[in-house]
Amino acid sequence: MKKNILMLGILLILGGFVYYLVNNDNDDVAKTIDDYDFSYRDFAIKNIDDIAKIVVVNRTKGVFTFKKHNDTWFVNDSFVANKMSVNNMLSVFQRVKIDYVPTEAAQKNAMKGMMLNGIKVEIYDKNGNALKKYFVGDSPQNSIGTYFVMDGYSKPLVMTLPGFKGNLRVRFSYSLNEWRDRTVIDETPENIEIIEIKYYIDKDASFVLERKKDKFEIHPAFEDEKKIAKPLDQKFANSYLVSFTKKIAEGIIADKEFKENILNQQLLAELIIERKNGTKKSLKIFMSPSFDKESLPDNKGIYKYFNNKVHRYFAQDDKGDVYQIQYVVFDDVLIPYQSFFKK
Repeated sequence: MKKNILMLGILLILGGFVYYLVNNDNDDVAKTIDDYDFSYRDFAIKNIDDIAKIVVVNRTKGVFTFKKHNDTWFVNDSFVANKMSVNNMLSVFQRVKIDYVPTEAAQKNAMKGMMLNGIKVEIYDKNGNALKKYFVGDSPQNSIGTYFVMDGYSKPLVMTLPGFKGNLRVRFSYSLNEWRDRTVIDETPENIEIIEIKYYIDKDASFVLERKKDKFEIHPAFEDEKKIAKPLDQKFANSYLVSFTKKIAEGIIADKEFKENILNQQLLAELIIERKNGTKKSLKIFMSPSFDKESLPDNKGIYKYFNNKVHRYFAQDDKGDVYQIQYVVFDDVLIPYQSFFKK
């Protein structure tokens, strides 16, 4: 009997407490409930394969929209995105963790910084639903960690990435040309039909290499040059086509004035790739403004200009983009006509 009375008393007390929570409009009660909302701390996305669209809003560098088509990311619907840069960003989305909760004074300063130069990041799934929206700020004064604040909240936290020391902001603060893929040439060797290279600095080294069924033929690129009367090294010609895979530039030139200066330099060579389906890829290679000081006057032919001492050149593709390229990357492409014959 006593147990029944005790149980009834407990039920009455609990019932009264629930009634109080549901019906009481007291601000203190609401504040207590809100304190249990930890969504402002939840920045990580467990499965990054769910991500189909990313928007990065940078006040100084622009708005960048990334969309995934099959396994390839594109930026602003126009350019293939730099794979490494996107992977670095996705790594933040998946692995970011709270380092510590800053003091109230530090939170106020962090929010002021967010108002001035915070980078907004929006992440969406395949159905267009927002997975996360937050702002990325600067590092604390000790330069360890990075301030993050969830959109709609005013409680910034210092976040970190396991195994990474530095400001995570750098992974979101690129310009368009830095977000873009820097691949200049990436051809499938089996799809190449013709390779033509004209060396304006050495016409004798210029050539046209053409696939004829299972064999290759080669002849001078300029009509006034003599054809070499030797058997073409078929194995060498076939292996040469492999040189046209994954040629990556050091950078993409954005400054218009500098780009104009480059295009006024001496044109060293022009490369044309024709594929089996009839499409073409062209590339013009220019010397750099300091090229004359770096060339090797004692070298003969194209190697006076294309050598390890020069290091860098500039290349313009058929879309008008200008890249800074390295000789060490393109040295197996920039070879003379004479290389295709057995000694």
